[in-house]
Amino acid sequence: MSETTALERACKKCSIIFSGKYCKACKKLYAQCNKEKILAYKKQWDVENQDRMKLYYAAYFSENFDRISKRNAEHYANNEGRDRAIAAALRPIRMRKPRKKVVRLREKKVRLKVIRVPSDEVLASRREIARLSAKKWRAENPERSSELAAKYRKNNPEKIRVNNRNRKALQRGATGRISPGRAQVLMRLQKSMCACCRCDLKKSGFHMDHIDPLAKGGSNSDDNIQLLCPTCNMEKHDKLPHDFMRSRGFLI
Repeated sequence: MSETTALERACKKCSIIFSGKYCKACKKLYAQCNKEKILAYKKQWDVENQDRMKLYYAAYFSENFDRISKRNAEHYANNEGRDRAIAAALRPIRMRKPRKKVVRLREKKVRLKVIRVPSDEVLASRREIARLSAKKWRAENPERSSELAAKYRKNNPEKIRVNNRNRKALQRGATGRISPGRAQVLMRLQKSMCACCRCDLKKSGFHMDHIDPLAKGGSNSDDNIQLLCPTCNMEKHDKLPHDFMRSRGFLI
């Protein structure tokens, strides 16, 4: 009898020389005779190692995202006709009415979805590419660009007002940024009345005023904005709140 190598050994069941503990025939026979035992062991192992397998698959998909995507694309390209035929064959089965008696409930398989978040450098480069592309388009289509800009200004006057405020505040070195829709929120909080003279802002119109002026170190944030009628806002100009109210005779 010839000596076995390091990778070859005698099967513990039938003594046939084979790589591993048992030969294929013995493994197949054991699996056929112990189906329920093997299935119960696999279920128990899956339950005990659920978190471990989630982490493993998440790491695997993250590390092999490009390879998996390429493989799926190749499979779809090579088997498009077959997949459509299978889907057409299964469509009548899926559209059948559900049975009245449910025999058993199948456990839902958890599919891990890997979300790839681009880095700050990638996002900055994308924004720069979009800005240059838009600038080039405006240069090539000046009439169409002017038409769309005029239409946007007409349909979004409040957004234009807020953007202008933010741009001017940034030019003056102020911190903060006014949120879109802040004027509507203040109209509801102030009950459509001027914060100073209490006149109806729906009739007189309104200006977005900085409570602490930017010239005196105020911020361009939502909590430093109030709505005044045009008259009060022009009179307040860059005065501090208590100085302005004192000039109106409200404070001693």
